[in-house]
Formats: sequence, structure tokens, C-alpha cells
Amino acid sequence: MSLRNFRKSLSTFVLLVLIMFISRSATAITRGRLLKEVFDSLGIPPTSASVSYSDVSSNHPFFNYIETARSLGIVFPGDRFHPDMEITRAESIMFIFKSMGWTHEAQLTGLLLNHPVSEDIPPYISPYLILGEKVQPPVPEYLLKNPTQNLQDDDLTAIIQWIKRCRQEMIWHMELIEQGITLIIHREGIGTPPDTWSVQINEFEYIIKARSIEKTLNQLGLRTYITHDGCTYALFLGPFDHYAKAWENLKTLSVTYSGNIVPTGKQSSKALFWAAIVSTPSRDKLSIITAPQIGGYRLPLSHMARNAEAIGAVNGGYFVSRYPIGTLVENHFPLSTSYGQRSAVAWNSNGDINFSSGFFRTFVKLKDREIPITSINHAPGMDSMALFTRLWGTFATSIPDGAIELTVKRDKVTARKQSSMSNHFLPEDGYLLVARGNTSLLLEQISINSPVGLTLKWHDTSMGSFSSIIQGGPLLVKHGSIVLHNEGLSKSISDLRHPRTIVGSNGNKMFWIVIDGRNPWHSSGLTLDETRKFAISLGLKDALNLDGGGSSELWWKDSIINSIPGGKERKLPYCIIFGKDQDYKIN
Repeated sequence: MSLRNFRKSLSTFVLLVLIMFISRSATAITRGRLLKEVFDSLGIPPTSASVSYSDVSSNHPFFNYIETARSLGIVFPGDRFHPDMEITRAESIMFIFKSMGWTHEAQLTGLLLNHPVSEDIPPYISPYLILGEKVQPPVPEYLLKNPTQNLQDDDLTAIIQWIKRCRQEMIWHMELIEQGITLIIHREGIGTPPDTWSVQINEFEYIIKARSIEKTLNQLGLRTYITHDGCTYALFLGPFDHYAKAWENLKTLSVTYSGNIVPTGKQSSKALFWAAIVSTPSRDKLSIITAPQIGGYRLPLSHMARNAEAIGAVNGGYFVSRYPIGTLVENHFPLSTSYGQRSAVAWNSNGDINFSSGFFRTFVKLKDREIPITSINHAPGMDSMALFTRLWGTFATSIPDGAIELTVKRDKVTARKQSSMSNHFLPEDGYLLVARGNTSLLLEQISINSPVGLTLKWHDTSMGSFSSIIQGGPLLVKHGSIVLHNEGLSKSISDLRHPRTIVGSNGNKMFWIVIDGRNPWHSSGLTLDETRKFAISLGLKDALNLDGGGSSELWWKDSIINSIPGGKERKLPYCIIFGKDQDYKIN
């Protein structure tokens, strides 16, 4: 062979090799194969089931992986999936984040960082690409720059390597500032997919209401169960071992009985989501607002926050029905009596913050005599006196006949009536004293315009200098050291992982933190011991546990930031708002 022919043959060979290489490297990845590679990389085992999609037969090479995605709600449980369609980089990134349990975080980026990636990217995919830039480690940059391109073999290799890095450590941390008030959002860890799903219909204050609706649903042939978390009774359809089964049952419900699909089961993971509002009491507008100020005994936190024109809001201490459990003081005025010696948080506009005993007693001084107040915004018992404030409604309720009422304005008695002759109206600039039995005899001796003095006597006298106080419990951290006393909370509350709301201080700023739970894919929650260590890790010198579970909620600029168990807001008697004057009056 001549040298010329040899060179020509060599050139032809090299060209063929290049063509083969380019052809191989340019092989596009299908939707079905992408799911297999992602699940294998994450250690999610494939499931086996009957044929679900009309275009995915049981002998399809990726059938089990596609069915796994359907059973977990990663892909929409409709009629067709198109398993052999080439998948774009953008859709691949969305499927990966969903498989890792980061759907809520993507939704937040869409709400809070509302900037489109490209007009060619569907709006339901764009948030995942934005999240891909923010998470650590980030999605490979070149994939995000050209998201509409089909995923190739080399791209898949890069994605698998990224997933492996994420399994070692994965964090998203974002901070937003509005009028000096800071919102922090933090997520870490890859979640564990749930093993069962349920449809939560609603929460009920009384079991009889839950049972009534359960009976109706059972008559429709739907399987139900009821849970009780110590606060409300929740009614569910299920449980189901497949997301699509929960979805199909949800579709059978009428509008009257709408519901949300929620993960259930007993799995746990290291996935953790928390959000915090950070404020400085001496500078920021921080106050307590009650549902009766808005026009209801209990209202969703978002409703109260919007009506108060707040920037942010968070739930507070414990409650039962429409009443707080424990001390609640706003603008130095008591709204609820104490629950024993449980700990409380206190603050004022001078920037002072205190964590101490929340126990106090209220006394009213009439005619040089100090009379104890035994109940606040509750009807008095026999031979006792109650105090009612406008912050808890326009009218006092449940007052029996035979009681005496004194209307007090600007520290003077302006009216005295028999309860049977009164409409129990509460003055905007005062309060109502109601007494029964022997104590009512004292009120009959009080004349109009008589001076009235209201005194709060605290177990910790330093609490008297604070304008806003919320009792919760237990105290988690004091002066930088962990406090182990559980203050009477049950083991099911302290020792199991739950959603938590806590408040803490680093010395000059207050941190109002909501920790998500009851969803191993998104966030498993924390035990109280884990919460103590968590507070220390944030640098909090003092920290107090507040109401948690389904009540834990953080709201920011018209968006609910955390993922509420059950997907529906629980109605609350009050909340803490940020960004509005403390003397703001709501019509």
C-alpha cells in the first residue's frame, strides 16, 4: 500500500471513529432511563405493580422505575407517561429534586425569588432550576445554562456525580430582609420517601364532628381513620401504599369534603427544614394580635397577618379551643392566666428580652381592698372575680345570671349592672370586671367614678417591666446552657420527633423559629433533646419551646413559608406579628 493510500485509509478510519464517538456521546437519555439512574443513585428501590400508564407495558425495561415514580407522586398519575421520549436537562433536574424530597424548597424559590429562567421553560419547572443555582453543592453550571437541551450521556454522568455529592451533604440557606426584619430559610439533607400516603380531610375540635363526617365517608365506601395530637382530631382517608391510590380517592370526594394528600407512616430521615424570623425588639415592630381583634375567636394565622398588614407572623404558645393555655400579656395587660410555673418569653420596646417563670397573679384594688382575679376572659367561678378585655372580643361570653359587672375606663368605674340586665359589652379603652357570690357583694358597694387599680404580681419580679409576655415551655436553653427539665410535657411530645416552634435570643436579637416535621421526605422534625442542641448550634443563649405540631406556622409577605402537616392551616386564637405598629387598631 502506498503512503498516500495509507494516509487516506487512516484519515477515513479516524473519521469513522470520530463519527462513532460523537454519535455515542450525543446519545439522548429517555425519561424512563433517567428515573432508573436517579433512583439507583439515591438508593430508592424499584417497586413492582400492575400496569398503570397506557403507554408503559409491564415488559418495558424501565417499567418498575416508572411505577416507583408514580407510586411516590414524582410523576403525575395520569394516563400516559411517554417513557421513551428524550428528556431535557430542565425536566431531569426537576425529577431529581422531587426524588430527593425538595419539592417544597423549589416552590419557595418560585414564591420568593420570582424571576423566570427562560420563556422556553414551563413555569412549573423554573423553580427547580433556580433552586439548582442556590443549593450546595449546586447543579453543574453548564446544565443550568442550557436547560432546554436534551440530556446526553455525559450530562447524565455529571448529574450522577452531583447526586453522590448531595448524599454526603446538601444544604440550602437563604436570607431575605424587609424593613430590617430578616427571614431565614434553611434545608439540609436528602429525605426518605414515605411508605404510605393518606388524604387529610380536615381537623376538628371535637371527636363527635369527626365521627359524623367519617360515617358519611364510610357510607360512600371510603376507608377512613382519625388521629388525635392532643389539640385536634384529624380525619383521613387511607392509608394507601401508593400515591396514585390516594389521588384517585381524593378525586371521589365532593367539594364539601376536599382534602390534601399527605405522607404518612413511621419512617424517619436526617432531612431537616426550618425557617426563622429574626427581629430586634428595640427597633422592629413586634406585637401580639388576637383573633377576636379581627372578628373571630380562632382564625388562620395568614388571615390575622394580612388584616394586620404585617410583614411576617408566627404562631405562639399553647391553646385549647379558643383560649390560650398559660400567660399571655400584651401592652402590659393580661389576656390569660398562668399555667403553673412553666417558662415564658418576655420583651419590650427598649430591646430587653427575658426568659423566666411565666407565673403571675392579677389583683384589682377597689376601696383600699385588693381582690384577686381568678380568671381572665373566662366566666368567674362562684365567689370569685373575672376580668374581660376587648382584645378577646366585643362582648364577654358565658356570664351567668346573678353576677355583678363593673365597666372600667381609664382606671375609673363608669357603669355597674346586674349581669341579667347587661349585654356584656366590652369598652375599647377599658375592661369589664365580673363577680359572683360573696365577691359580687363587694362590687355592689362600688360607686360610679370610683378609682380602680389593676396589679400583676410576678413570681419573677423582673417580668413586670416587660410589655409582651408569652408562656410556653419547657425552657430549652438558659444563659448558653441546656436545660433538661420538661416542665410536665408528656413523653410523646418530648421524646418523639414533631414540628416545633421555638423562640430564642442571641443576646440582642429574637429568633422565632419553626421546624417542620412529620414528613421524612421533607423534614422529620426534632425531639426536645434534639431541639435543645439545635438551639445551641444557632448560637442562641436562651430558647423556649412554644406550641408545635399542626400549629407550627411561619408566614412572610403573603406566603406560608413552612410545610404545615396536613397542608391546611390550623385556626389559632392569636399570633405574633412583625412589621406593624403595636398600637395599630383593626376595624
